[in-house]
Amino acid sequence: MKKPTLLILLFLSFIFLTCKNNLEANNTKEKQVLENQIDPLIAIEVEQQKDLANAYYYVLAPNGLSFRKEDNLNSEKLLTLPLGSKVKQTAPIYTIDLTVENINGSMMEVLYNGKTGYVFSGFLSKYPPLEIDEDFKSYIIRLKKINSNVEYEEKETPPDFHEGIIETTTLPNVVWHEAFYLAKAAYTIPNSLSFPKHQGNDEETIKQKDKEDRVWSSELTVSRKFSKLDTIRYNWRAEATGYFVIITEPKINEFKIEYTGFAD
Repeated sequence: MKKPTLLILLFLSFIFLTCKNNLEANNTKEKQVLENQIDPLIAIEVEQQKDLANAYYYVLAPNGLSFRKEDNLNSEKLLTLPLGSKVKQTAPIYTIDLTVENINGSMMEVLYNGKTGYVFSGFLSKYPPLEIDEDFKSYIIRLKKINSNVEYEEKETPPDFHEGIIETTTLPNVVWHEAFYLAKAAYTIPNSLSFPKHQGNDEETIKQKDKEDRVWSSELTVSRKFSKLDTIRYNWRAEATGYFVIITEPKINEFKIEYTGFAD
């Protein structure tokens, strides 16, 4: 009788330990969900933000970014930070709990010109946007000072294509909306074309509604795979000239921005 009793005890112990491990795993998973309150698509952004207190950022919002008194979007607006403004993060953020213009982010405490306030983190980047009349190669030098792994290549278009140039910039440690707004500042993508949604149809074309009459076409072509962004392409065409910009993510959080400008 002893052997069966021992076997029963071992079996019950196994069941108990299995249930305990499953419960602990579920609790850990639920805790992570509650702490992050985000979709897995942007979990990487949370991890990047946790240890970035005292880091410097630049404003990417084409029309400027609201600098608010408190940490919510309805708080009093103290001023508008122009495109390219430099701010210092003064406290880490642990959740991505807001979405503005299809961009995920949170209210971040920052210091600007000696004043402390809050801004929406989705329109901030460690990389500055291209300044008006700034030479592009000088701009790349500025980016390399921030991250030496930034790469740039310039070459002529193939012989069987229109005469022109191809500029390819590789930016490490960014996410989709950063790459989009950095490309927008560098290559004159219209402000009226906002960052597209991560989820949607596999193929989507978004036309610029306020384009000039002389412009034949101005549109975003968005490709998605498995409900995630795969490629964003901007096409601009007018008589005897045109250009297109292609944004892709060859590696996780490393983006390639390819500009092709040409003349007929």
